[in-house]
Amino acid sequence: CERVTMLGLLPGLVASYQYSVALVNVLISLMAIPLANLLWPRFLAQATHEGVDAMLESCALVVAPLVLVLLGCCTFAARFSVEIVQLLFARGSFDSVSVVHTSQALGATVFAAIPVSLFTIFSRILYSQGRGRAIAAAGISIAVIGSGIVLLAGRLGSVTLVQWHWVVSNSVGLMMIL
Repeated sequence: CERVTMLGLLPGLVASYQYSVALVNVLISLMAIPLANLLWPRFLAQATHEGVDAMLESCALVVAPLVLVLLGCCTFAARFSVEIVQLLFARGSFDSVSVVHTSQALGATVFAAIPVSLFTIFSRILYSQGRGRAIAAAGISIAVIGSGIVLLAGRLGSVTLVQWHWVVSNSVGLMMIL
């Protein structure tokens, strides 16, 4: 749905979006996934001995600083998206138009790092409690909301809306998981 819609909106939009998502995934992989993996054994122990309150307290100690760091990184990446894209990708057939499209996509998609990272950490709490259905419901909501936004963007012809669908749908999924 995402790729087909993007192909119909603007030439090169799919590639620009994929480049930006790859950069955001690096940020998530460097910050959220290691933290989630470090916390998970603690969550498992707390689930059997201490309960949900202990898990949430442990999580709060990590999530607050993580959000601040991610907010800074995302704001920096959005502000300097043109420079980042030029530095990383501008060579060969990746021309100035590609730089503009990819930097616009990065400016939109980079903020998805926050809800995706928090979803990753909070889902570990639910996994520790054996609440896989709650995670599945949140994941389905992300897919449905994201697809709906993409289809609406295609109907409206909005490149901006289609680029922000990842942020919006993952924010809804995070709210559900919370």
